[in-house]
Amino acid sequence: MEIRPSAPLRGAKSVPRTLTELAIRAAESPSSGTLTLWDGSLKNFGCRISAKGTKSFIVLVASGRRQTIGRFPTLSLAEARAAAKRALAEKTLGKVRPNTTGYLAAVEEFLAHSEATNRPRTVLEYKRLLTTHFPFGTTRLADITSEQIEKRLKPLGDRPSERQHAFTAIKVFFNWALKRRYVHSNPCGALFAPAKTESRSRVLSDNELRTVLKNARAEDGAYGKIVELLILTGQRRGEIAALQ
Repeated sequence: MEIRPSAPLRGAKSVPRTLTELAIRAAESPSSGTLTLWDGSLKNFGCRISAKGTKSFIVLVASGRRQTIGRFPTLSLAEARAAAKRALAEKTLGKVRPNTTGYLAAVEEFLAHSEATNRPRTVLEYKRLLTTHFPFGTTRLADITSEQIEKRLKPLGDRPSERQHAFTAIKVFFNWALKRRYVHSNPCGALFAPAKTESRSRVLSDNELRTVLKNARAEDGAYGKIVELLILTGQRRGEIAALQ
């Protein structure tokens, strides 16, 4: 497999072999800067590797203009190649939107940005909500509609707290995308915010909490374990219930 520095971004010329997932996994990170594994079967498509080991699929939509599709292995090679073909086809038809990007790639960029401004737990919560409730894959941000978001929120109708958190996360994400001109407007703006849940009137006393923990440990089944983990970790119910 031919490996060439990505800095010049001259496109994928004279690359003899088809890019494979095995080659991507086996590729070593450069000591500095970036390297790009170009695909021999699809011109201008490749996998860019950073010095920290991050592997991102890219496609050159114009001379010197790179579009990030998503990260490997979150995105498979087949999915990335299909997305690159769509981008190149739109370029040929004159429909390239220079500032747009795929949902997964944008989420990863958003999370990286959030790490510098938020607590680690907040970043993890953003990641959970955005990937669990809004699996838009490589869909372009500009193509995601308020109807699609509302459709993803609808199943959470019986979990108002989780629905509120999910709506807040996707709204914050699109506000961030709007500032970077990935979208022309925030699709969440057309939606009504879920009604906020009422604040608790009181919390359990130490003795009450001790009693709940004791009964949870005596419970035979997953429910007792979930309650025990909620008490011990302080995590949200949805986070513990969704653990793998």
